[in-house]
Formats: sequence, structure tokens, C-alpha cells
Amino acid sequence: MGGATMPILDSGSPPLGGLSSSRALAADTLDQARSRCRRVLARAWALAFDVLVPIRCALCGSHDRRPVCALCTRTLEALPLISRTMRAAGRSGVDRIYALGAYDGALRAGILNLKFRNCSAAARILGRLLGRKLPRVPWVVVPVPLHALRLRERGYNQAEAIAE
Repeated sequence: MGGATMPILDSGSPPLGGLSSSRALAADTLDQARSRCRRVLARAWALAFDVLVPIRCALCGSHDRRPVCALCTRTLEALPLISRTMRAAGRSGVDRIYALGAYDGALRAGILNLKFRNCSAAARILGRLLGRKLPRVPWVVVPVPLHALRLRERGYNQAEAIAE
């Protein structure tokens, strides 16, 4: 065979001078590509689902037929109504103020979505929940005034929408 010799490989060394490290690199690259592909497909599925079921819960973001899903509605119903005595009750004629709950968690997410993501349909649900929790004495719901610039940016007054 004309003097050509075959290289001798021992079992302790990588074949062909580092091929195993190339295979490891290729495997890592393949894993990264698969992971990237999964993320792209998950995002595409989420976008397609948004087209098919466009309503998302204003509080948790899950797909639902309602602007606030059943789980979040139950969570808000379970929140204790917050009641505070007004210091200047004599001057204003208002002696107590109420809030649907503490401004955190699901309630905070819902209010932020009302303000910045135009989830106005959720306002009616939040308003009904607040109305059910209020004591059965004469009361007046007064929305917080909204600056004209904010009203123009958002297209509606979220506090007024809840109060309706």
C-alpha cells in the first residue's frame, strides 16, 4: 500500500485529536438550539392562543372568558375590606373610607392593568366586588380625580369606571 501508515489510537486519548470536545460543543449547541426552538414555539403558541381566546385575566394574565378569572375573583372576594376612619370627618362629611383590599398581589396587578393596559372591563368586576363588601348603610363612591393628561393617555378614568 505504498508506505502509508495508519495512526494508532489508544483508548485513553480522544480520537482524531480533540474530536470528542468538538462533539461536546456540538451537543451543547444542539441543546441551545432546541431550547431556543422551544421558547420560539411557546411564544408562537401563546400568540396564536391570544388570537383564538383573546381575553386574559386582568389580574393574573391567564386566558379566560371573563376579564377577571374565577380564581382571581375568589381571591378578591376573600380579601378583607379595609376600612379607615377619616381624621377630618366633620369638615368633609365623610367619616369612613373603604378599599377592596390592600394594594398588593392580585389587586395591585389588576389596578395597574386598569391604568396602563386598558383593561376597563375588569373595572366593573372590581366595582361589583367592592359594592358587595361595603356595609349596607348609605354610602357614596367617589372616584379619585385624574389629571387631564393621564385621562388623555389612558382614554378613561379607571377609578371612575370602578365607581360606576
